[in-house]
Amino acid sequence: MAHELLDKRSAKYSHRPFFAMASEVIGWKWALPIMDYGEKWKRHRKYLQQFFHKQNIPKYYNIELKEAHHLFNDFLDDPDNFTAHIKRLAGGVTMVLTYGHEVKSLEEPFIRIAEKGVLTIEAVSAVGAHVVDFVPWMIKRLSPGTREDLHDFIYKPFNYVKERLTQGTAVPCYTTTLLEETKGDDDEVIRGTAAITYSGWLRNDHVGFDDRHDCPGGGPSNTDACTGRDG
Repeated sequence: MAHELLDKRSAKYSHRPFFAMASEVIGWKWALPIMDYGEKWKRHRKYLQQFFHKQNIPKYYNIELKEAHHLFNDFLDDPDNFTAHIKRLAGGVTMVLTYGHEVKSLEEPFIRIAEKGVLTIEAVSAVGAHVVDFVPWMIKRLSPGTREDLHDFIYKPFNYVKERLTQGTAVPCYTTTLLEETKGDDDEVIRGTAAITYSGWLRNDHVGFDDRHDCPGGGPSNTDACTGRDG
């Protein structure tokens, strides 16, 4: 029976649970991983698959190469801050692809905005771990600034791209491509998919280095093999 309902007829019967804390209390109901299945969810998926399809990946190699060169220069200039440089690389690639903005350092406003925005969802710990997820009327009071941080994360980079597009100075990217294709008729979905794409780098930027506890120093030593060592 489960196979019949959830596999063969998944389009009709599958659904996602509702998590009040993340969706309604904090305000992440616009995000693809939390969103209910439906037409809006399908448009989110369509836009992301369209831009990041494997056939399109070679188009972005020059961006990755430029950011890799920036990374090695960072290593040479400041070899002690290895993790910070990897984080800037991940943020730089994602920011250029998503919003067409080049990231020079982790102190840039858009980086800070993204960090604060993602912290709003991390603050709820495990989704489904709160009583409010099952008893919605037991809503907790949010920390001051939570909603504002999330709003800035979703809107500020997106509005920056729209303004530059109007001025004719926008760098081609995920957001400009979809804004031009939809002619401004689907801003909500474009804004949401752009934000969720950019948020991913904060959690995955240096996981490959941090998770390899069996070979400490492997990342830096491999980099030294490519760039050489002073002295």
